[in-house]
Amino acid sequence: MHEEPLHLLPGPSDSLLRDLGTRINGGQKILLDGDLCPSCRFYFRNLMQKYSGDLKKVLDHVRFTV
Repeated sequence: MHEEPLHLLPGPSDSLLRDLGTRINGGQKILLDGDLCPSCRFYFRNLMQKYSGDLKKVLDHVRFTV
């Protein structure tokens, strides 16, 4: 997947984004806009099905690169 990793989280809250902004961006606000592209959404759904809806296992499966 070549997507914003935060798009994999089910509806990240404003407080989570604010906390991440403080910890990672030195207080800069993180804006999360959009959704997974259709191709990534397809693979994400397949992985959720493979791991019986266990998001942690899906996230462990996906490799994040910077």
